[in-house]
Amino acid sequence: MNMALIYEFKNLIQKMQGKDNEEYYRMLDQVFSRASVIYDQRILSNFVNVNIRNIEMSILLSYSFKGCVALEIGQGTGEESSRYIKATGNRLDAVDISSGMIDYARMKMTQMGIEGMYNAMCLPAADIGNIKKAYDVVYSFNGLINTEPDLTHLKDGFNEITKPGSVLILSFRNTSCLGENLIRMIGNRPKMGRDRTLASVDVQVAGDSVPSVYYSLDDAGKFIPETFRIIGIYGLAVLLPPYLADIVRSGIVRKIISAAERAICFLPFFRTHGDEMLIVARRYA
Repeated sequence: MNMALIYEFKNLIQKMQGKDNEEYYRMLDQVFSRASVIYDQRILSNFVNVNIRNIEMSILLSYSFKGCVALEIGQGTGEESSRYIKATGNRLDAVDISSGMIDYARMKMTQMGIEGMYNAMCLPAADIGNIKKAYDVVYSFNGLINTEPDLTHLKDGFNEITKPGSVLILSFRNTSCLGENLIRMIGNRPKMGRDRTLASVDVQVAGDSVPSVYYSLDDAGKFIPETFRIIGIYGLAVLLPPYLADIVRSGIVRKIISAAERAICFLPFFRTHGDEMLIVARRYA
């Protein structure tokens, strides 16, 4: 992506108001649509990303049940959607800003023979309140929260599509990653990870860059309604962020890191110092 377009993206994400959102959403649609045909290969060839998604799915399935009415926000290529449908036998609704991602996901569902269990809608996350349906579980993984400019309407939308007892499961990129901090200190790399606290961070998406805002646990109130109470916190990629996965060449070491991540992700301190943080919240009112 050229520098002029990156600059334009930054301006859009920082303004985060009114008419600017429409153009920003259009740019997200273009970037992720271009990425759709290579996205799975890029993500699934990275052992850290695979481990993140396995942990997310195990937590999602632990809150699901037969007949559960579920919605995925930011479904991407439908990787989690298909895993959820096959694991539970439940139907699934999904939304995404990218028409290309939705088209690709529908193709995957058809190839798997589960297209009848899957309903996709192309709309911004902030517009989920327009769906007019109550869900038992609403989940969003892998950074959608960080790229959504209208958190106020997203927050309102969560209330519109849930009921008392409903569960939100949301992961987002964190302002602090333990592994990154350790590498910065031990490896004498003073700039590593410092950008997490900036107003906007350029995140690579299959060759393009998307501006993102990183959040801490204290920031969760920006997108979790007051009608929900946090009941679970998990750190994802605590020991090693995905962009550094290639420095680990040994398959055995990769398995050790993945096992360690699964063992510590829910423990105090570690759960708030992953490259991403996953929050589970239940609606009580």
